[in-house]
Amino acid sequence: MKNNIKKHLAFAGAALLAAGITTQAQALTVEVFNVSTQEAEIDAWINSLGGQTTVLEDFENLSTGWYQSHATGIGTFSITDNTLAGTGSSSYDRKVGTEDGAWFEVRDYDANGRYNTTDPGSQYLDSADITELSLNVTDNTLNNLFFFMSDPSDVKATTTTSSGGISDSVDYRQSNGSLWFIGIDAGNDFISEIIWTATYNNAGYTNDGFGLDDFSTVSAVPLPGAVWLFGSALASFAGFSRFKKKS
Repeated sequence: MKNNIKKHLAFAGAALLAAGITTQAQALTVEVFNVSTQEAEIDAWINSLGGQTTVLEDFENLSTGWYQSHATGIGTFSITDNTLAGTGSSSYDRKVGTEDGAWFEVRDYDANGRYNTTDPGSQYLDSADITELSLNVTDNTLNNLFFFMSDPSDVKATTTTSSGGISDSVDYRQSNGSLWFIGIDAGNDFISEIIWTATYNNAGYTNDGFGLDDFSTVSAVPLPGAVWLFGSALASFAGFSRFKKKS
């Protein structure tokens, strides 16, 4: 069966070349959507990939606590060399106060407008007000990824998600506890790294963190029920359901 598919694709490619038609690789895209107001856009993003959603990391089986680097089911999260330690109420320095430096937290309770989005579940990754966080993706064949970000940019920072040199941002002065969907589509390429950066609009102001949860992918399976799969998939996320009840 696989050989027949390969032969069919090879034949189709040869036919396109014979007709003078060339194909171009799809460029990597990073898109940020507000869950409360852009459900249609999220729907379109998932349906464009035409398949079933699978959660790769929801942080539920990880040990809670403070980390500077932490291996997970999606990859290794790390702080970067130029990261500044947070000064807000959720930061390591304010909560622990025994050691200087930048730390993030795997947390099992809602706080500071950040929360778990897994249903059922309680855990998520909190940036703890540091200025930069990175994810080195383990699976070198992963070409699309989405996840939820809670409470970014509600103080004085613009929170940017970037991958492969492409980025999109949540501008500052968002409402406390707002929820965002971030979708990364690498097309014919693969996702190797994601970086989150908090750029502060006031010099020296470093207490604007965010939560991350439910890193998921969409399998490239062309199913006629893609719209239904979108609805059932997001309904399983506690954060999404919470926002639907509010709106």
